[in-house]
Amino acid sequence: MSQGAPPPEQPPARGSWFSILLAAIVGLFLFVGLLLISGGGAIVVAGAGVVGLLALGFAAFHYLFWGWWLSGIIHREVAEDEDSEKKHDDGHDL
Repeated sequence: MSQGAPPPEQPPARGSWFSILLAAIVGLFLFVGLLLISGGGAIVVAGAGVVGLLALGFAAFHYLFWGWWLSGIIHREVAEDEDSEKKHDDGHDL
């Protein structure tokens, strides 16, 4: 009997953890090296950026949380005022 062609070999797996770890280590060394060459000024800029992002995040959280909480209270008060006006206006004809 004749045998067909052998099955093709599977290509090696891509994106293993070792290659990702190696790329991260090389990137870290490049970052530290460039930071040392630049005199460390990037640390000040990065710190200011982090502080700015934290302030922006706090402001967004404050806006969303208090806005959500207060909107419920305001809607409830408006509904109560409208109900009391309807009850008050039912007895008077203008």
